[in-house]
Amino acid sequence: MDVQEQERGRVLVLRGRLDPRAAPDVRQSLHRVVDTGSGQVQVEVSGLVLVDVASLGLLLEAHRRAERAGRHLVLVGVPPPLERMLRVTRLDRVLDQRDHLDGTPLPEAATA
Repeated sequence: MDVQEQERGRVLVLRGRLDPRAAPDVRQSLHRVVDTGSGQVQVEVSGLVLVDVASLGLLLEAHRRAERAGRHLVLVGVPPPLERMLRVTRLDRVLDQRDHLDGTPLPEAATA
């Protein structure tokens, strides 16, 4: 799992496998990004090749932490397998998604 912070406290890039083995490092990075910045938190996930269902809890936890801090968490570049998981678990109704780091919303057809 590769975790990189960009634009201190604003963008976190996740690449690789988001599974229980990677969870502690990802959780720590998500907390640091949410706690150290202001405004929108963008989590760029287009480079994820595997996400297990249990790890979705990390993203939900980060979303809630961001809300408590007066911030908004956005998933950027959601790959189709993760998009399906979000839809099946109905987390697509909770976690905001965008297609680019610039904040461009996903087309309606992609979220339907």
